Amino acid sequence: MEWQADEQYVLAAISKDEATEAFDQLWEQAVRDGMTLDERVDETEQSASDSGDAIAELGDLVAEQQSAIEDQEAALAELGDLVATIKGGE
Repeated sequence: MEWQADEQYVLAAISKDEATEAFDQLWEQAVRDGMTLDERVDETEQSASDSGDAIAELGDLVAEQQSAIEDQEAALAELGDLVATIKGGE
């Protein structure tokens, strides 16, 4: 049995305005088309690593904010105790 494959490409003409609007996307695709498979894999792995780093950084920021909120809550509780002490002394 013999297999045969026909490749077909559809090229659509786009206007200058459409090309200008989509330039970044078109350029990125052209760059990726020129990459080897290893380069594409490396780029994908780097992107995944960058995303992981960004998520870790966001986690750190959330932890810092949570700590700041807890500090504020403790300060408010202390202030409440102080007000209660002052009112109790009247």
